[in-house]
Amino acid sequence: MSTDVSKTNPRHKRLERFPATTRNVLSLAQKEAERLKHGYIGPEHILVALAKEKDGIAHIILLEVGLDEDRLIALLEQLTAHYPYVEMTTELSSTTKKLLERAVDEARRQGTFFIDTHHLLLGVLRSNDTIAIEMIKNGGLDQDKLCKYIRKRVKAEPTDELR
Repeated sequence: MSTDVSKTNPRHKRLERFPATTRNVLSLAQKEAERLKHGYIGPEHILVALAKEKDGIAHIILLEVGLDEDRLIALLEQLTAHYPYVEMTTELSSTTKKLLERAVDEARRQGTFFIDTHHLLLGVLRSNDTIAIEMIKNGGLDQDKLCKYIRKRVKAEPTDELR
C-alpha cells in the first residue's frame, strides 16, 4: 500500500503552495549563493534568481524597471566582493526565512493560495537593511514605489511611477 507523501510530510504540504516557477527561484538562489561561495541563501540571491527565472512575472517586472539579470549580478558581486568565501552547506538565512513568511503574507493579502514569484519579490522589498535593498537602491529605484508598482502591475497595466 503506497502512502501519499503530501499527506504525511508537512514540508511537502508547505511546498505545494509554491508553483514550479517559485520553487525554481529557490533552486536558482541556492546555485547563485554557491557560485559566490557565500554559505547562505540571502534575499540578494533570491533577487538575482527572480531575474533569472524567465517564466515568472517577477522577471518581467524586473525587466520593466531596468533590473535585468546581468545588472543584478554585477550589483551583487560589487556589494559582496569583500565577503569571505565559505565552503559549506548553503542554507536559508534567517532574513530569507522571514522573506518567505512575508511572501506567504502577500499571497494571503491578495487572496491567493499559491506563492508566485511576484510575492517573493514583494517579500524581498519588505526586508529592510539587506544587500537586496542596496541592490534595488543602487539600481536607481525607490523601494516603496517599486512595491506599489508591483501591486498595481499584477492587477493592471504598468505605470510610470517608479523613480
